[in-house]
Amino acid sequence: MKVLVMGGSGKMGSVAVRDLAENTSISEIVVADLHVDNAQKLVDDIAARVKNKKISAAYGDITDSSSTIKLAKGISVFLNTTPL
Repeated sequence: MKVLVMGGSGKMGSVAVRDLAENTSISEIVVADLHVDNAQKLVDDIAARVKNKKISAAYGDITDSSSTIKLAKGISVFLNTTPL
């Protein structure tokens, strides 16, 4: 299962991402955030501890519907943890 977490490097999002990384039914996680550098730091931290997951960071702006739709292509679960 592939999961997209919008706002994934924020307070709530990072908790969700860490939880998802421990779930054996999740094969891939995309951490999308306006602050892509923070998202990448989170991805690097998790990837160092959880070797069997494909996890990546991406720029994501929930207010930009066309880019959000592109990010969501092929996603099984869309988790929005943004404050909007």
